[in-house]
Amino acid sequence: MDRVYSMLGIAAKAGKVKSGAFLTVQEILAGRARLVLLVKDAGSNTVKQIRDKCASRQVPLLVYGSAEGLGQALGKELRTCCALTDSGFSESIGKLIYQSEERGKNGENED
Repeated sequence: MDRVYSMLGIAAKAGKVKSGAFLTVQEILAGRARLVLLVKDAGSNTVKQIRDKCASRQVPLLVYGSAEGLGQALGKELRTCCALTDSGFSESIGKLIYQSEERGKNGENED
C-alpha cells in the first residue's frame, strides 16, 4: 500500500474521512469537506456529480488511484470518492499525491 493510502487509513481511523458518493456530497454541501478524492475508475455520473459540487462550493478535488485501492485503504468495500474533513490531513494527502505524480507514479502500488 502506498503512502497516500496509508495516510488515508490513518485519517479514516481518526474519523476525518467520509466515503461514498452520498456522504461525500453531504460533506461538500455542509461545508465540512476540505479535500475530495475521486478515483480514476469512477463512473461518469459520479464524476460529473462530484466535480460539479466541488466546483460550486470551491472544494479542492484530486483524482487518484482506484476504487479497490481507496476502499481497501479505508477498510471498506469499493469506494469511488471520499471527503477529508480535516485541514491537516487534507494538506498532507494533497502533497503526497502531487509528489507521487511528480515521480511519474499512477497512484497504484507496483508490488
